[in-house]
Amino acid sequence: AVLAFLITVGFPMPSINYQGRIRPLRLVHLIARFLWDITRASMSVAWLAIRPKPVPTSAMIGVELRSANDLYMTLTSDLCCLVPGSIVVEAHRLTGRIYLHYLDVSTPEEVERARQAVLEQEKRVLLALASDAELAAAGLDSRGRELSPVAGSQATESASATGTELASATGTAPVD
Repeated sequence: AVLAFLITVGFPMPSINYQGRIRPLRLVHLIARFLWDITRASMSVAWLAIRPKPVPTSAMIGVELRSANDLYMTLTSDLCCLVPGSIVVEAHRLTGRIYLHYLDVSTPEEVERARQAVLEQEKRVLLALASDAELAAAGLDSRGRELSPVAGSQATESASATGTELASATGTAPVD
């Protein structure tokens, strides 16, 4: 405990300048949906562990987030990591892109569903905690509707076109 205190005092982390706005109903929705995602994914992963079929295919998926804000990127990454069957492997702060390992993903439709799940998680985080200006910068209004095409949807198109953002963890070629 003393060592932890000395490290914290000696090497303080930079503070995050939070300019957002907490929306209580959206925050409750974020938490409720997160708990539902954990429950559903836990049952799915448990079934994958006990079912008598071969080991499921997994994939690495790159997702460009709507917001490059450190706080929202960290919260989105943390919430994705805490859901069984997915883990953030890498996060690029400057580009706002995160790379996740997903379990039981083998078709392009499942890849797109996983990518959309990350973008929806980020959307819930932004709607619960971001200011109106941050929402607008992310291409959302305060009701969660998209104002214009955003980076996440462009990343989906470019990744689907090139196939470079997805590589099967089993060593097979990227899925387009």
